[in-house]
Amino acid sequence: MQRQSHVRIARNPPAQGRVALLQLVPLRLKAPKPKETDFEPRTLGEHIRKRRLILKISKGEAGGRLGVTPETLQHWEKDQTQPSIACIPAVLGFLGYDPFPEPRSIPDQLLAKCRTRG
Repeated sequence: MQRQSHVRIARNPPAQGRVALLQLVPLRLKAPKPKETDFEPRTLGEHIRKRRLILKISKGEAGGRLGVTPETLQHWEKDQTQPSIACIPAVLGFLGYDPFPEPRSIPDQLLAKCRTRG
């Protein structure tokens, strides 16, 4: 007696292990580089950094103008520390404007006067 085995042959085998081969086409993406100064400063450190970049001066030169070391200036720009009240007049002179919001209350007006006088 012979045994007959039934073997199923798949007519549409699954596409496992198949990879479509695509030709490599060289692509060149073109876009204008964003300028380093294309940001809206929100903190005092960002105002200082933007002004330094606009003037195209190094941290050492900007620190010399402000009377601080380049490391101190870097801490200010990264918002790791804030300038002391004594340094604020130099910072305002460097910026050419007052980045602080307009004082509305009496304590805020006193703080603004202290900042401008150092």
